[in-house]
Order: sequence, then C-alpha cells, then structure tokens
Amino acid sequence: MLFMHQKRMRRMMQMACMVGKHYLDSYGNKGPRSVPIQSGHDWVMTTLGNDTACYNMFRMHRPMFEKLHSVLVDSYGLKSTKKMSSVESLGMFLWIVGSPQSVRQAENRFVRSLGIIVRKFDKVLECLIKLAKDIIRPVDRHFRTVHSKLRSRKYAPFMDNCIGAIDGTHIQVVVPVATAASIGIDIRRRVIM
Repeated sequence: MLFMHQKRMRRMMQMACMVGKHYLDSYGNKGPRSVPIQSGHDWVMTTLGNDTACYNMFRMHRPMFEKLHSVLVDSYGLKSTKKMSSVESLGMFLWIVGSPQSVRQAENRFVRSLGIIVRKFDKVLECLIKLAKDIIRPVDRHFRTVHSKLRSRKYAPFMDNCIGAIDGTHIQVVVPVATAASIGIDIRRRVIM
C-alpha cells in the first residue's frame, strides 16, 4: 500500500513538473526585447522624403500630409506625447488605413506596444472625425429635399426617409422575394439607381 502511494505521488510530481515547464516555456521565457533598426518616427520621416514611397504608404503627397498634420495639431487636438510624436501618429494612422495594415503589423513596424498603437490610432481618428464634422456638410442641412429617384413609387417601401448618399455611391439592396411580391414589385426586373 505504501509503495502504491509513493508511486502515485511520484506521478503527480512528474505531472506538476510538466505543467510548470509548459507554463514557463509559454509565458516565462520571453524573447529579447526587439531593437528597431529604424524607429517609427525615422521611418515616417524617411517615407515622407521619397515622393513615391510617401504616396504608396500614406496615400497622399508630402505637402498634403504636412497640411493635414498642421490642421489636426492646430485646430483638432492632435498632440505629441512622450511615447509618440504627432507626425508619427498621423503617419501610422494613414499607413494602417491606406495600405491596409493590421494593428499587429503596425506594432511590428513602429516597434511600439499594442496599447500605444491602439490609443494613438483612436486619437488620430477622433481628430479626423472632428475635422469631418466641420468640412462635410450637406447642401440642405435639414434634409428637406429627397433625391427624385428615391421618391419613385417602386422604391417607396424600401427607401422611405432615405436622403441618398453623400458621395453618390448607392449600395445594392436585395429584397426578399416574398416581400417584393407582397407589395407588387416584379423581382425579375433589376432596379438600378
């Protein structure tokens, strides 16, 4: 009986050691801190210095980048912090949305923590939303007019209270056959606005 108990205890100890080793390998043994070849700020500045690379990475030329940066800094609250400059923040934002890149790729490219990447992305986005509120305005602020195509009888059940699209883009809508039949629309006819 004592022998069985010792054997059982030895097996439990081996299992505990295996679990501990797995935990240590997974969470304890971290690789060395990555040392960037080029900092995020240096990469943005190098990219801004090359016209082709600037347009390919940020989807705008340097003068437009600089104008956008100065407008966001002067009027919409984009600021540099100890962790990241405002130029680097804007460059990172434009690189993520323009290429498109993932946040994990930005973490690798700019050698910053995921938290800093996300916070800076959100801050630039917040500033751009404020800018958009100031520059994107409908012709009729009260939306009293509706596009003539949307007033047509064949669109009425589906497009009531719609004002159209800001840039003229309309999204194709698929109406269920039963719904279309119930209001008397021939589903075989394609409706193109």
